[in-house]
Order: sequence, then structure tokens, then C-alpha cells
Amino acid sequence: MRLKSLVTLLILVMLALLIWWFQLDADRAAKLFATDEKFVDAYMRDFKLTAMNAAGKTDYTLSAREFNHYNNSDVATLEQPVLHFIQDDYHWRLSAERGEINDSHNQIMLQDNVVMQQIPLHEGAAEGLRLLTERLDIDTGAQLATTELQVQIEYRQLKMKSLGMRLDNRNGQLELLSNVAGVYVKP
Repeated sequence: MRLKSLVTLLILVMLALLIWWFQLDADRAAKLFATDEKFVDAYMRDFKLTAMNAAGKTDYTLSAREFNHYNNSDVATLEQPVLHFIQDDYHWRLSAERGEINDSHNQIMLQDNVVMQQIPLHEGAAEGLRLLTERLDIDTGAQLATTELQVQIEYRQLKMKSLGMRLDNRNGQLELLSNVAGVYVKP
């Protein structure tokens, strides 16, 4: 009778150890697939976006070498972004090394070697303004570009610097915020 009790006890202990082992394995699998960590949930190379206005015309285009969207954020990162705002006679071409899109706020942030160039659309038209800065915040809905950093402005023989700027693309107004200095060289 003692042998039968000992065998039953041994089987129960083995069964308990087996259940414990499977529970440990299930915990390891749950940790492996946990979604609390930040990861890329959408990735594209040669990304291109065309945004239309209410009239059905192109409002702006955005392209980038790489697009990365993260699972726990409304923000996507861009590598070598290029943004085009279309106007009647000119359009603005904005480029940078890096950028971010915040889709929930209709904002694009460009940083590192930001170049904003006004390009003529018609042949024979004169070159437009060229603005250089390190960071530019863009409200795509209002077509408003702002920075609080140093901006260098070049237009033909005119070279200016300003600490901060605000460009309202819809109204065609460029506002230089402070410490404005410049040189005009007569041709």
C-alpha cells in the first residue's frame, strides 16, 4: 500500500512540475509579444503624398527617402523630406535632412539644413527668395511656416539675416521677427 501511495505522490509532483514549466513558457511568450514598447508599424521608401484642397486642386506635395510611423504615436519621421507648396506664379520647395509629420495636428517639422526656395513656374521668370535655417515648423492647413531660429535670406543681390520668421503662404507675407540685418550689393 505504501508503494501505491508513493507512486501516486510522485505522479502528482511530476504533474505539478509539468504545469509549472508550461506556465513559465507561456509567460515568456507573452513577454515576447508585448506591445508596450515603441516600434515601427509602417515603413515606406520613396514616400510621396499629395494633399488636395477643397476645390480639388493640389495644395501641397510631400516626398521623402524614408517614412517611419510608430505604433504609440501620431508622429512619423522622415529622412530627406521635400515639401512643395503650389502658387500661381511660383511655388515653394522646402527640403531638409530630417523631418516629422504630426497627422493629428496637420503639422510638419523640418530640421537640419532646411532650405526654402521660391521657384518660378513660368519660363523666363526671375528666381525667387531662398531661406536657410536649421528648423522650420509648418502648419499645412494654414500654409504657415515659422521658426524662432536664425534665418538667412537671399534674393538676387540682397542678403539678410533674422532671428525668427513667419511666412504666410496663402497671403504671400513674409515677416522677419527680430535682429534683422542685411546687405544689398548694387549690380
